[in-house]
Amino acid sequence: TARAFVAGAGAGMLAAVLVTPFDVVKTRRQLYTTLASDPAVAATIDHSASAGNGSTSQVISGILKDEGAPGLFRGAYARVLKVTPACAIMIGVYETGKRVFGLQERGT
Repeated sequence: TARAFVAGAGAGMLAAVLVTPFDVVKTRRQLYTTLASDPAVAATIDHSASAGNGSTSQVISGILKDEGAPGLFRGAYARVLKVTPACAIMIGVYETGKRVFGLQERGT
């Protein structure tokens, strides 16, 4: 139904925005670990916390210090554009499927 579609879109949008800072930190830590493991590249990369060197809290602090709050939300727009329609479709199909297979009464 349209209601489930809109609810899924809203939930997806909110979730995408809320998890973006953690995804930014995860990506930077993964990239730093990969690059730092190559001796030829390790000497040329940024070893600061904002680049991904450190614990999760150190990376968050480093990003806030070097880039401010917007640094934690890099890529949020692209994530929202990807996740919102996917969640809308998923929830819409799920709710329609429940109705089609008689797992939900019409009034609920």
